[in-house]
Amino acid sequence: MRKGKVDAKLQKVSEAVRKLTMAFPETQEDHPWEHSAFKVKKKTFVFMALDADGLRLSFKLDQSLFNTLALPMCEPTGYGLGKSGWVTASFESGDNVPMSHVERWIDERFRLIAPKTMVKQLNASPAGKKSNDKTSPSKARGAKDELAAKETVKTIAKGRPR
Repeated sequence: MRKGKVDAKLQKVSEAVRKLTMAFPETQEDHPWEHSAFKVKKKTFVFMALDADGLRLSFKLDQSLFNTLALPMCEPTGYGLGKSGWVTASFESGDNVPMSHVERWIDERFRLIAPKTMVKQLNASPAGKKSNDKTSPSKARGAKDELAAKETVKTIAKGRPR
């Protein structure tokens, strides 16, 4: 974590991310390791760090994991977390942050860890974005897509240049 001036545009994005995450039911913000951790029922669904180096958002994904890792600003999270589906999106001063992606990632992660009753309530509310789709990503994909996904995992495991 580098000390220094924080980019004003990224500061506004971090405030928008905070507002978005805190709008989910029963969300609490914690501050381990001088970062923000947004939690539901003591389970973290987003880590956020903002400093002079930029803004970093980390979350564990399922359905959108491989598409997300294909984006230039995203990479497997360090400390071995990337092996289990954690992704970090990094933004530097002057970068445009694709808020539509960020919103989808946060929504996906929240729905993965929140209690089922909470997700049902969220789906029933007018603000709920997704229907109650019970099709798992692995069943929805064809055999060809599964093979491509496995190859992507192998590539990620070897480490990819940034």
